[in-house]
Amino acid sequence: MSSEGELKARIKEKRDEANALLDRAKELFEEAAKMERELCDPNRIIEAVCAAWRVKEEQLLSKSRKARVARARQVAGYLLRQHTALSFPAIGRILGRDHSTIIHSCELIAREMATTPRFAAAVNGLIA
Repeated sequence: MSSEGELKARIKEKRDEANALLDRAKELFEEAAKMERELCDPNRIIEAVCAAWRVKEEQLLSKSRKARVARARQVAGYLLRQHTALSFPAIGRILGRDHSTIIHSCELIAREMATTPRFAAAVNGLIA
């Protein structure tokens, strides 16, 4: 009978060890993902968007509401959110917009990417 108790204790011990290892692996994965986001330079993202949408950086950061400029700004906001650790307010400060505008832009671009594979490929191709 003691061998059965010992076996159960050993199984519990190994299960606890496995759970601890799994928790540590999750922590490391989250840390690596955060580091990857932080490595992506916001200026590089803005330059890539400007080149792809053929707008000058000054235009992107301006108050212009022209469709091409506004779309480029929306894509920049989306990419800054996806590939950096920047908050919505921080992205808003960079792009000269309110954080709620950045939230709307991210939602809009994500919806369009989900329904238009060609657009999604173009946006994702900017950060490679």
